[in-house]
Amino acid sequence: MMTYPMTTTTTNRSCQTSFLPFWAVVGLLCFTGVPGVWGRDNDDNHPVRILVIGGGISGLAATRHLMTNDAFSGKVSIDLLEAKADRLGGRLWTAQTNQGNKMDLGGMFWHGIESPIFAALQSELNLTTVPTQGTSQNPGKGGAKWMVMHSNETVHELDETAIDRRLPELVGQWNRTMQKLVREHLLGLDNSTSVVGRPKDQDPTLLSQWSKDFIATLPEDDQRLLHFQLNMIFNLDLGLPMEQLALEGLMNGWDWNAGIGDDHVLLNGMSSVVEALAKDIMIPRPGKTTRIHKGQRVKKIHYTKTTSKSQCKVETENGQVWEADACIVTLPLGVMKRHHTTLFDPPLDASKQEALQRAGVGSLNSLVVQWNRPICDEDTSAYYFLPVQHEDAFASSTLKPMSNNPLSHGFICSGLFRTGDPTITQFHFSESNFVSTGNSTNAAERQQEMLQYWSRQAVEVVQHVLAMKSNNNNETLCHDASSCRTARTTIDESDIVDLLWSDWVHDPDILGSYSSAATETNGNVDRQILARSSGSSLFFAGEHTHTNGRYQ
Repeated sequence: MMTYPMTTTTTNRSCQTSFLPFWAVVGLLCFTGVPGVWGRDNDDNHPVRILVIGGGISGLAATRHLMTNDAFSGKVSIDLLEAKADRLGGRLWTAQTNQGNKMDLGGMFWHGIESPIFAALQSELNLTTVPTQGTSQNPGKGGAKWMVMHSNETVHELDETAIDRRLPELVGQWNRTMQKLVREHLLGLDNSTSVVGRPKDQDPTLLSQWSKDFIATLPEDDQRLLHFQLNMIFNLDLGLPMEQLALEGLMNGWDWNAGIGDDHVLLNGMSSVVEALAKDIMIPRPGKTTRIHKGQRVKKIHYTKTTSKSQCKVETENGQVWEADACIVTLPLGVMKRHHTTLFDPPLDASKQEALQRAGVGSLNSLVVQWNRPICDEDTSAYYFLPVQHEDAFASSTLKPMSNNPLSHGFICSGLFRTGDPTITQFHFSESNFVSTGNSTNAAERQQEMLQYWSRQAVEVVQHVLAMKSNNNNETLCHDASSCRTARTTIDESDIVDLLWSDWVHDPDILGSYSSAATETNGNVDRQILARSSGSSLFFAGEHTHTNGRYQ
């Protein structure tokens, strides 16, 4: 998933006018054909008024699309409403440590450097990227260290070259087998030629069971390796365990495997995309104006269902009322799922409500820890732990004795990606074992509890890495050639200089990471329903309305 960068690439092309129309998605692209909005004879005194609800990447891209669209001759006035008072970007969030290091706590990787989407982004926004030399399907190919920790707490390092060669082979075998089984199952075919038996019922956990059966046919070392990788793909990439993913959804392009080329990160963090978009949409254009309003959490969206009249009115929690000819809703799927019954007036049609109820929302979080001394070797992209034995192929962890640690799969050396800092480690997790003691009475006390919890978990994992280095007689850690010193093999919470983390599920403006093909979903059929406009004044955009490839 994350690996060590070798070079940086900077693009210097000027900004163009045709920016990533795929982000405008189905509902927005159909917007220009609505008679009640664009077809009326608007003039300088009566501009078309648009409300874009949500200041994440979809809301910003939708606003930019409208600002550069010449499909109408009159004026247009766009107001973008963002719930958060302190930032734009939604799930793109580049936080800064006390030491000034920029770290992504939300979306971090551009999956597939060779895709047209990435090429368009680079050419238009003048971004500097750093290749990680790896992908989610081959996380160690750029220099990861692989370890096995035994029940007696001893740790030994595995052959990196052998793993880099074997891992894609195993994933390819598993992928081909699962697609064959899913296809046979959906078509109701006999399974006489399949590798493993096919249950006859429509149990949504089939994929999980088939995978367990497939893993059981492998040698023990391969079992551990594939177990680790499937946990990374599903729990740590899609944000949902395999048992909660629908077969139809995964057959619909197998979106987690859609990237072309190695993953990249942005040198200044993903928020640089947000900043570039926000700056661009504020550039004056003839007949068009945009205003961005932060701290505007939406309470109610009133809209007309008739095609003869277009009107949209939005009430926010601070008591303000906004009126427009049309609204484009780019709220995250988690917010739509939880609040759609009270948010829209009149209620959304039954098919859209049912699609929202079926939709799955994954949970993927990040923890950044800066230590007071180097943790990562300068040629190492990540430190990964393989499970000791194949107990449960898709539990969040089967490591001993770190079985209750949500970080026990290991960590990446993300400080090396951008600045070459070996003191920064980054962990990803889909869920947490953190449970409040119940003694916290406010948000600040809960934050303190979580700070202590995450400090303990990070220390436990890093301690095992340091022990492995000591056992391998690798006892020197260096900032550079002139500042090497002997590493201590013990570490505790006092060695933590700074700690940052995300908690998307409990963020009231997000309520989850991104959409996933959950057990009850109907794949792209549901996404098309979610993208469909309501009447002539309510339109929808966002990754959960996207039907081509890797949704998130």
